[in-house]
Amino acid sequence: MTERVPLSYPQHRLWLMERLRPQAPTFNVPLGVWLEGPFDVRGLGYALQETVRRHESLRTVIESDGGGEPAQVVQPPVPTEPDVLDLRGSSGDLDALALRHATEYARRPFRLDAPPLLRVLAVRVADDRHLLVIVAHHIVSDGWSTGLLVAELARHYTAHHSGTPEPQPSAPAQYRDFATWQRALVGTELAGQLAFWRRYLDGAPRELELPTDRPRPPVQGFRGRLHRFALPTEVARGARHTASALGATPHMLALTAFAGTLARYSGVFDLVIGTPVANRPHPDFEELIGYCGNLLATRVDLTGAPTFAEAVLRTRRSVLSTLEHQDVPFELLVEELGAGRDPSRHPLFQCLMVTQDFLPRSAVFGAARARYVELDNETSKADLYLTLDWHGGHPHGSVQYDSDLFDPVTVAAVTEQFLAVLGEGCREPGRRLAHLATARSSVHAEGPPPASPP
Repeated sequence: MTERVPLSYPQHRLWLMERLRPQAPTFNVPLGVWLEGPFDVRGLGYALQETVRRHESLRTVIESDGGGEPAQVVQPPVPTEPDVLDLRGSSGDLDALALRHATEYARRPFRLDAPPLLRVLAVRVADDRHLLVIVAHHIVSDGWSTGLLVAELARHYTAHHSGTPEPQPSAPAQYRDFATWQRALVGTELAGQLAFWRRYLDGAPRELELPTDRPRPPVQGFRGRLHRFALPTEVARGARHTASALGATPHMLALTAFAGTLARYSGVFDLVIGTPVANRPHPDFEELIGYCGNLLATRVDLTGAPTFAEAVLRTRRSVLSTLEHQDVPFELLVEELGAGRDPSRHPLFQCLMVTQDFLPRSAVFGAARARYVELDNETSKADLYLTLDWHGGHPHGSVQYDSDLFDPVTVAAVTEQFLAVLGEGCREPGRRLAHLATARSSVHAEGPPPASPP
């Protein structure tokens, strides 16, 4: 009889949400990888087969018992092949065509009870140029796992390419181990951390009402778009320098600037912003592919008209305190606080920010070098979700946004405001945050003018 393993807390929440929107692309986790150089699809097939064999999560489906209770069920290894699309005979801009096909592929829904919950597409644009599209359902993967998946595919492919493929043993820890560990935490071990979160979020607003282009629907539709932007080199360099001077990190500076931008539009100066974390507290979990990530509700206090430097130090203290109490699953926190009852919005916070640092910086598939591209599967789990990548010679970012609420021009204006606040704050950290980039303040959506702190 096939063993049934209880779901982890984040898996159970996704399963509940999936039941409300079955076979929708909302929880697809896509990544595009441009490969420059000779590339053999047969080698990719070998790499995919080996990776799926080593990680139970990539062979897992979610099945319900007679009483409707879900569980993880691991399937035995079966032959797994990538999909292939050859565009070499097509006309027009083949890169753009490849990306359109990638978007369509990223939007194809999964069935949680039908394996596999991972698929890979190789789009051949030229003999020495391919677009690799990797899509997994969030219930078996997360951002950190995506980086591990790329690295492992590259490693197995390169071994096959060099003529020295050696089957590796199964991963030392499997996702069932993480789920069991997380379930075992619940009880007295988490009581102190839950007490912290109750105190920390006491009095904090649970709704951030930004001016929108359209009224908020009574039920969140999860429709979205992606706004990409370059992170100016001088801003990235300034953030690193100022962060070092303040004993902070560029993430803390950016979170402060993002909060300052949201405060300017909303008139709220005590904000809660979601910050995803990898949530892999044990070394065995660091190489684990699966949905381990957690969401932290980070409170940013901008009351009292602080300078940018003062606001960053407040954010630093807040971030560090939340990291010390990150074991509490977000789903359990929402349940404990009774914060998940409004179907029109994300619970506890409606805006998120993450610094992307999980992708391997120099993945090589044999003789082909990799360059990543963020794919838009035209969904959004929150009002605004800011992602920043500080690494490499071309720092960049994106905002995934709820297209039921916002128009592209509005999100572009918010992004421009954020970059201006961050840039000026790094150049003049002694200036009051509310006085930064005031010449750029504009609200394209209907609503009040940008506000000043109390």
